[in-house]
Amino acid sequence: MAKKSKIAPLPKVAKIQVTGRLDSLTDLLKLRLFEYSPQSVSELVAAAQKELLPNQSTAKVQKNVNRCLSKNPCFRNEGKGFWCLRLDGLKDNDPAHRLLQTKGMAMRLSDINSELRESGKPEVPGEQKLVHDGRFLRLKDGRWGLIHWSYRDPEEDKQPAAATMEETTAPAAAEHLPEPEKEKDFWDKLFPLESSTNPADGAAAWQEVAAGAEAATLILNTGPELSLINGGKTMPPGEKVAENRELAELRQEVEDLRKENQNLLADLEKLHQRKEELRQELTQVEEQLVSLRVERDALKKRVHHLETRLMQLQGTLNKTVADAQAEQARLKQQLREQEYRLQTTLIANEDLEQAVAELQREKQELKRYLSLWPVRLALKIASLLGLTYSRQRPRLTL
Repeated sequence: MAKKSKIAPLPKVAKIQVTGRLDSLTDLLKLRLFEYSPQSVSELVAAAQKELLPNQSTAKVQKNVNRCLSKNPCFRNEGKGFWCLRLDGLKDNDPAHRLLQTKGMAMRLSDINSELRESGKPEVPGEQKLVHDGRFLRLKDGRWGLIHWSYRDPEEDKQPAAATMEETTAPAAAEHLPEPEKEKDFWDKLFPLESSTNPADGAAAWQEVAAGAEAATLILNTGPELSLINGGKTMPPGEKVAENRELAELRQEVEDLRKENQNLLADLEKLHQRKEELRQELTQVEEQLVSLRVERDALKKRVHHLETRLMQLQGTLNKTVADAQAEQARLKQQLREQEYRLQTTLIANEDLEQAVAELQREKQELKRYLSLWPVRLALKIASLLGLTYSRQRPRLTL
């Protein structure tokens, strides 16, 4: 048995991103059925009410969804309340589909027809053709895109912009801090500050902390002088050693926390890289899914054509069999009639042979009776006199 050939993985391609809102309920149903197919009417109603029509009642949304599904030929009823999206599309829209696929961006119908006119291809007669095609989506601004593209709400782009502004203002605010964030607890214990809403007071307080920290550092390094940590009193040598040890332990703990933070940042960077790889793989799988859906719809269409052809052939075969049976019955009837005629002919032939045999016998008898010449002479005379001869047999009397 031949070995199956390995399918080469598709190259990683970025999915086309389009910023814009969907125009109508029909476009939302198209995108929903493309991403999750098949879908029941209740699921489509819930999605429409959540994403497009939050202020309308469920009954009204369901009425609109049913009207869109039944009126638009790009939706196919799978039975039992489930619906699917037709991706075979209209043949007249194939040039527009190839144009959008090549451009990789949403375009207005006028721009699409202009490009098609320049390339010598047939134009799209109207937007209704694209509405009835499951491969196209319409945006609020009048642009048309393809169903397998990724669509983002314009409001989603504002949130990353706000986050970027916060990131840019964070370093400027960090310049006013005298120490790193990790050492804040240590300096707060040494120099507790009162909370103030005035920026000038805050800056003065931080300057005071910096001056106190510098003085404390000098005292710890020079000898048994007045210590700010001990409330202005002279620190004994034993307590100073213990305090230095505690300070060294704190610095070591801070250093360990820094290293741990660096390790966590490295792990976070790896996770981000893994996330990007998974996103690329997801994009590739989505592209393969789109291709498989198109192939599945093509196979379904082919199966439908084959089933229709099979039904036609079955009807032709049934008609041929019925005609053959009728012809066979007619031939049997003709055969029976011919057999009846043949039997009748045979019976008539037998009767004829019997009649001929009787005539032969009568002829022999007449020859025997008329063999004498006197009789012949008498008969001749009788015929001359106009007398007739009776063919009755003479009766012999004993």
